[in-house]
Amino acid sequence: MKKGFAIFTFAVLVLLLSSCTKFLFLSLEVAPKNKEPVSVERNIMVEMPDGVRLATDVYRPKSPGKYPAILCRLPYGSDSAMFSSLAKLFVSQGYIFVVQDTRGTYDSEGVYFPLIFEREDGKHTCEWIARQPWFNGKLGSWGAQKVEEEGIIAVSYTHL
Repeated sequence: MKKGFAIFTFAVLVLLLSSCTKFLFLSLEVAPKNKEPVSVERNIMVEMPDGVRLATDVYRPKSPGKYPAILCRLPYGSDSAMFSSLAKLFVSQGYIFVVQDTRGTYDSEGVYFPLIFEREDGKHTCEWIARQPWFNGKLGSWGAQKVEEEGIIAVSYTHL
């Protein structure tokens, strides 16, 4: 019962955040820069220094080039269709959207202990992003509450 309620609550939260992001773009009169299709790579296994691999989805424009990235790390699962809609919105604005299942959750390996591995895993994920040929050196995070905590921890402890 608790797990079902948690999944339902998370789904509602993501829908609200997606709607809020879309509303913000509309209210700022930010129009999509292109109608280009999105390139999606799912479950890229990003290896941490201890050998644990974290499942990471990358949504980016199909056009070659370097783009800023938005990182979203979460323990709730990243394979939802809700993330596809949100990713298309970010990609239409010229961003790459990187979504990662935290250690021990969903498609990621390891054991989940809240707030134990987030700092180091986030830092190493940022360093992985920095090595990608599509990254232009600008990195931000997206989310709310627990999801945003993951992003803030990751982005604030990196030298990018």
